[in-house]
Amino acid sequence: MVGEASEAVNAGILAPNQDEVPGRAERPATDLYPPCGMPQPESTAHPIPAMSEALEFEVTLFPNPVLRKVADPITAFDDALKRTVEAMYTRMFESQGVGLAAPQVGLRQRILVVNETGDAKEADQNLTLINPQIVARSGKKVLLEEGCLSFPGIYAEIERLDGCVVEAQDIEGNPIRLELEGFLSRIVQHEFDHLEGILLVDRMSPADKIRNKGELEELKYMYLESKR
Repeated sequence: MVGEASEAVNAGILAPNQDEVPGRAERPATDLYPPCGMPQPESTAHPIPAMSEALEFEVTLFPNPVLRKVADPITAFDDALKRTVEAMYTRMFESQGVGLAAPQVGLRQRILVVNETGDAKEADQNLTLINPQIVARSGKKVLLEEGCLSFPGIYAEIERLDGCVVEAQDIEGNPIRLELEGFLSRIVQHEFDHLEGILLVDRMSPADKIRNKGELEELKYMYLESKR
């Protein structure tokens, strides 16, 4: 998720029942915005390099097919996972984001990194969620403008419930349970969408889809050009 830590920034959904939300991996290819792709291979993008090499990520842009895949659970809580998380934070901050999901760097893994300040100097605000599940959503419906690092320059007003309860594991594999509300809840809900293959475009109103049609088509054109 893109954003400055303000109330009118960027994320992606309102959907207590994820099964009713369009945009998952099994979406038919005839949908308005079908899965396409970007340069990295679908499942082998960003293999973990040797320990002596620096791990660096670039943001995977819509309509890369990896963004439509449901991410796989993490089973090994090892040094490779720690290096992946560290590199994800680096990419998030360099891209001026407040949240990032592993599919956004080409990895089909259930990893989220969040810092609602968007400031690398505020590392005490870092929140790492491994294998997260949103087990409850609550509060009033709130409509705010959201953006996404995988949709550069594109924004839409998205409705979400204000609060959520998340169960996950930390970087060591320990279980954690968080009750979130407000902006932090919105970020986590947006990033969780990415693990389920749900994208910002799937949460847009018909009006926002029309308003952003040119930018969306340009992203698809850029992808096709990159494959030539």
